This record gives sequence, structure tokens and C-alpha cells, in this order.
Amino acid sequence: MFKVNMPYVICTKVSDQFRATVDTDVTFQSSDGVLFHIQRKHVEATTGGFPPSTIPTFGQIVPLTEDAVALELLFQFVIPRRHPSLNDIDFQLLLKLAESAEKYEVYAAMNACNLRMSQMIHVHPVEILNHAIKHDYPYIIVKTTPFTLDLELQDVIARLPAHLLVPWVREKSYEWNAQVVHVLIVLCVGNIPATMDKRNEIDAAL
Repeated sequence: MFKVNMPYVICTKVSDQFRATVDTDVTFQSSDGVLFHIQRKHVEATTGGFPPSTIPTFGQIVPLTEDAVALELLFQFVIPRRHPSLNDIDFQLLLKLAESAEKYEVYAAMNACNLRMSQMIHVHPVEILNHAIKHDYPYIIVKTTPFTLDLELQDVIARLPAHLLVPWVREKSYEWNAQVVHVLIVLCVGNIPATMDKRNEIDAAL
């Protein structure tokens, strides 16, 4: 959720695309100290996660937790201009942008990120599945899951959060007998003691 009371570093740089003008009336700061000057009316019109114009900032700089690279992209979806293409950006940056868009409810960026991720399912299925489950995009979950079932178990364990491993193994379990599935799930959640209650929970999930 949006916060304005977090500490921020001393600013030494202003974004080239978001410099102060006579019309800009709110200033955001990235986690690495870059300033972004924007009109609040655009922020209020295109997002749902930033405070509305009725909440004053008293001229203060509003610190955000994202770095300048991510915010440079994100804010281009806030102001009234052609949105940037996401076709050539690094996948890790796409993930950062997608998380920022969800956090601040930048709707145009959310849609653009989902579209681009849908085109990259065959390359990064586990990460995209994780994002889709976290933010409740059923159509991406349906499209992505089949691409993860042929992956090596260790690769999935390394990249999928623990709470998603049981459902994933359950989906893949048609290939294995019940005893093998049981052992694999215990290994997947190896950071949790395999108590009798946990075993019962695993069995119930299957």
C-alpha cells in the first residue's frame, strides 16, 4: 500500500523525462535517489494506488521503494502520451515493472505487462505462473501451467514459492505414483518440518 513516511536518500538527479514544469505539482523519489515530477491530475486519473489530490503532500518529496529504471517505465503509463513498448526490455525489468504496476494500480501498465508476459510463457513459465497466481490472473495461469510440467523438479523448486509447490506437484502427479508424490512434496517443503500434521495436510492436498 502507498506510504509517504518512509526514509529517503538525498537526491542528486532528476529524471530527464519527468522534470519540473509550471504544471507539475507532485514529486516522487526512487529508492536510488532520482526525482520524478508529475501532475497529480494524471496520477489520479490513471491509477488507483496513489493518494488522490484531496490528500496534500505539503510540497514534500514522496519516496517510493522502486528504483529509477522501474519508475521511469511506470510513470510513462501514467501521463497522457504514447506508452512505451515492452517488446525489448529485459525480463527481470518486466517483472519489476509488473509488480510496481500492481502495487500502485497503474492500469495501463498492468495490461501491457500481462500481454507481454503472455507472449513469453514458453521462456519464463515458472516466474510468470508465480506472478499470475499472486495477482489473480486465471487466464494466464491456465496458459502457463502446461509449460511448467515438463521442467525439471529442481528448477521448479528453486523458482516457485513454497506455498505454490504442493498445487504444482498435484497437477504434475499423474506421472508419478502416490508414494513418489508424497516424498517429492515433503522435499519441496523441506524448510517446514515433516510432522504428522504436515503429512496429513499434504495428503489432503493431493
